Amino acid sequence: MLALGHTDSTALAPVQPRGHWGGAYLLSYAYTHALGCTVWHSLPSPPPLSTTTTLPYLLSLTLFPILSLSAKSRSGIPEMKTILRGVVLKEYLTFKTLIAKVIGLTATLGSGLPLGKEGPFVHIASIVATLLSKAVTSFKGIYENESRNSEMLAAACAVGVACSFAAPIGETLTALFKTNFKVGYPFDPQELFVFALIGVMCGFLGAFFVWVHRQYVTFMRRNKKMKMFLQKSRLLYPLFVIIIYGSFSFPLGLGQFAGTELNTHQQVVELFSNVTWTKADHTVHEFEIVENWRTPWTGIFINLLIYMVFTFCGSVVASTLPVPSGIFIPVFKIGAALGRIVGEAMAVSFPNGLRYGGHNHIIIPGGYSIVGAAALAGAVTHTISTSVIVFELTGQITHILPVMIAVLIANGIAQLLQPSVYDSIIQIKKLPYLPDILTATSGAYNIYVEDFMVRDVKYIWYGITYKQLKNTLKEHKKIRSLPLVDSPDSMILLGSIQRSELISLLEEHLGKDRRLRVINKWKFAAQ
Repeated sequence: MLALGHTDSTALAPVQPRGHWGGAYLLSYAYTHALGCTVWHSLPSPPPLSTTTTLPYLLSLTLFPILSLSAKSRSGIPEMKTILRGVVLKEYLTFKTLIAKVIGLTATLGSGLPLGKEGPFVHIASIVATLLSKAVTSFKGIYENESRNSEMLAAACAVGVACSFAAPIGETLTALFKTNFKVGYPFDPQELFVFALIGVMCGFLGAFFVWVHRQYVTFMRRNKKMKMFLQKSRLLYPLFVIIIYGSFSFPLGLGQFAGTELNTHQQVVELFSNVTWTKADHTVHEFEIVENWRTPWTGIFINLLIYMVFTFCGSVVASTLPVPSGIFIPVFKIGAALGRIVGEAMAVSFPNGLRYGGHNHIIIPGGYSIVGAAALAGAVTHTISTSVIVFELTGQITHILPVMIAVLIANGIAQLLQPSVYDSIIQIKKLPYLPDILTATSGAYNIYVEDFMVRDVKYIWYGITYKQLKNTLKEHKKIRSLPLVDSPDSMILLGSIQRSELISLLEEHLGKDRRLRVINKWKFAAQ
């Protein structure tokens, strides 16, 4: 990790983690090799043939998740938010889903589609935690109580996010303690207004992204012709999307205007670099970076704008494919490109920097890119923690003030205009999620639980007889789950049991097979 405040051209590049998380490391390793199939290399064949050789990789890598994954294995953060609120979603945290999720996510990321991995990582971590808890229930530990499941899943979600970005909070805190926060700020206080402006732009852009995503998904679900087409031909729509994306991202075609010859990691590294792309003289390394973002017909500003539009539209469309995916990484890249545009524009407007305190402070476009990435990601997800993720990804806290200003402003604007992308997906899927109580209105605080609760609750307890249990299930056939209490006197809630499990229990102890075994046992004893 570079020293804080360092101004080398790679100072703002994402750093490598000091340790590995086993599952995340193996998944990233497989993803890296799969992604190598889509990286452009010169081939001794005509360009049309080169194009057709890249598309089969995209198609084959995406066929598995399309064919094998159900809606459960496509779930992610929205479903986990619902589960953490106490709703039971069946079959979402099973071993079968885990296998499909891991293989499908590797194929999805390896295909090169503009999709992220944070949602699937959170889901995978939650599945692993659930399976581990089931493995240790024989010890009658804390997992015997269902109320502890939410604590376990919350910790698993945190692990999933940390593995996704290789950014546990400890690295940032360690850096803070080592430096005592005495660092040089590579920006001028006058630039804070521009950083705040980036926050405003990211706030509106983030709300617009959520709105466009919801409108597109709603159209796909509600349009009768489109719905009928998707039901009859499950593979045609993904095939069409992959072919269109592969054609547009071809580096010798339109892809040269959007930096598609670079993978996601390379794009972020170059967007965060301290190299001023618009200056006249460059070193060999700097020239290679700039050449990736300009063509003989267009400059860096046009290419960055095309890159934003391409990633924006591509991520919205690709997120509707039946594959494991995330939204955070594409939005992160869009924000980085927006910040880079503003930073390069500032560098062109003030080539000698801004004068403050008797010194000229050179404009660092990479800092603007960091601010834009954190602000737009925070606006779309309605989180402040994106700023911490950025600090840990770059290993720098020199831009902590502009990042926090932009993230807070972007969050405030986005929350006024649209829900977060995760809440929007919850609304689209109509998941039984309990929303937060609005603090702006007092009407909700005048409603009490006794006003709408079900008073005649059917329940079971440890001492219930088979006959009582059988009668309860017979009389209330619509009840899918029954609460389990310690005893009718104490009424201490211990958890809940599914109706199907209770029926299986009765069948095992009172069913026909059980009675035949008892009769045979008596006959054998009589002989």
